[in-house]
Amino acid sequence: MDNAAEKKQAALNDLRIWRSWFDRRDPLIYAAHVSGATLAEIREASGVAKNTARTAIAAQEEAMTATTDTLAKFHHPNFVSAEPGRFEGEWKFTWKPFTGREEEPLRPVESYGNDDLSSEDRKMLELEYRAATEMWGTARFHLKARPQISSMAMPWNTYRRARAAMEDTYDSLLSTADTNWRAQVMKLTDLHHKVLAAAKDWDKAAAELALIHKEYERTVGAEESYSISHLVSGYETNTQGWDLRYHHEYDPSDRYIPHGEKFQTPAVKESMVEIERQKSRIREVADLAGDR
Repeated sequence: MDNAAEKKQAALNDLRIWRSWFDRRDPLIYAAHVSGATLAEIREASGVAKNTARTAIAAQEEAMTATTDTLAKFHHPNFVSAEPGRFEGEWKFTWKPFTGREEEPLRPVESYGNDDLSSEDRKMLELEYRAATEMWGTARFHLKARPQISSMAMPWNTYRRARAAMEDTYDSLLSTADTNWRAQVMKLTDLHHKVLAAAKDWDKAAAELALIHKEYERTVGAEESYSISHLVSGYETNTQGWDLRYHHEYDPSDRYIPHGEKFQTPAVKESMVEIERQKSRIREVADLAGDR
């Protein structure tokens, strides 16, 4: 899907849920219109008649033409309209859909020293570009994260299967005959190596996603950002149950490591704890049985 098609599809998707925002219907219809959607597509997405859509588009264009917009030349290219929010100083912005491929939104330098702009104008520009940055940052996260998530299903499944096989083999030691004990322990140690290899592969994939999220969080701000799990919950790949951590848990340079402590990534660390527990128990049994 090319860039223009993505923008149009995103605008139509926004329009499909306009019933949640009754006061935003006309701006959303207009946003879909300027993104290239046909009246038929707008009617299907919004549920309104074609004539209603035409009226909404004309009203938006008339309002934008009739109003002297002192900020017109400073608006972000994806800006469609702005309307007051529920609270004083709050604004609701309507945008052409962001794809994440755009340049990072930056308020035009020439707007800072422009004497024609009032303090209210400058404040509104700040709000506009802050909102644009959040929209862009989120779109950019999804642009990078979707293909990464789709590539992570295999290492996650491999890791979980390896852990399950290791735990099942360990549990089976309770019912293993003495004559097969050593063979079963040997099998278990082989599984230990497989688990650690799978854990490393999973942590490597998860670290790449965490880095994408770190960039997103830095862009939109810590207070406005969502967790990785929340952001990817609607993807085609089912990520329920995945162990997704923040970047500092994968990069020793991004966190404090106490002196003398060995850094380990999350899945490797958890696997090592379980492996050492199993080994310790096996040694204890061997000592009590006189095998050592």
